[in-house]
Amino acid sequence: MDIDAVQLTQQERLEHLRNRKCFICHQTGHQSGAHRGGKFTPPRNNMGRFVPKKTGADAYKKIRAIMTDLPTDEKDEALKLMEEAGF
Repeated sequence: MDIDAVQLTQQERLEHLRNRKCFICHQTGHQSGAHRGGKFTPPRNNMGRFVPKKTGADAYKKIRAIMTDLPTDEKDEALKLMEEAGF
């Protein structure tokens, strides 16, 4: 363990666990193991590729692209199903 490391209080530790924050940089989206050798290594998938954090804007763009390609009657059906499911 690093002597210069700042220790978190029990309350801060629980907050980090609840909110899935990194214990080193206190950001969400990765765990402290991503900071190997003092350098941050972004999360990667099983093929070694960087995995960007997903956002609502990304989901909207994908849904919009899918809906644009559908014929009008299929769009109406998809919208009806989404409304019934609570989207």
